[in-house]
Amino acid sequence: MYYLIGDSGTVIFNKTGTVTGESATMSSKVSSNPIEGGGNITDHATLDPIKFDISGLVTSDAQYKTLEVMWRNRDLLTYRGTEAFDNLLITSLKRDRSLDNAEGFGFQASFQQITITSAAFVNIKAPTMSQQDAATKKAASAAKATKKTTQNGLIPTSSEYVSYVANFNKTNVNTTVAAGRTNPSYAGYKKAVM
Repeated sequence: MYYLIGDSGTVIFNKTGTVTGESATMSSKVSSNPIEGGGNITDHATLDPIKFDISGLVTSDAQYKTLEVMWRNRDLLTYRGTEAFDNLLITSLKRDRSLDNAEGFGFQASFQQITITSAAFVNIKAPTMSQQDAATKKAASAAKATKKTTQNGLIPTSSEYVSYVANFNKTNVNTTVAAGRTNPSYAGYKKAVM
């Protein structure tokens, strides 16, 4: 027996129909990056969703109507036959009528397995916005109360730095950098010196 079970009903392929073929496709994608030597570096692979096809014969309109309702409602289905899969979604449903099957029809159904994930929840202990605002106001008022200096800008940490800044401001040119760079518009090649 072959079963297809979903929220819209169950189709049992036994006396009123049969599954004549099952085909499962499992594939993956491999990322590759070209390198200078002409080869590729492959460093990662991801699995594609499983794709599954069945074909068969049905003599009952009710069974095909149930298949169609499963497709319309986008039911997540469970299939049990020679193969067994859960969380399938019908991606294609085809009905064939022919003289060979005058009292029924053939069908083909394609499925794709859906990966169901859930959101990860991480409890982060962080202060509320009102606590942050209160702390900011408290720090600002403490800074105002202790501020006695009128110096603006950087506070030099060494006399060498003070002389460097004074020299730079005096000549308005940093001669060590300008002299060290002979090609200020370097574009990846060496410029000829004339």
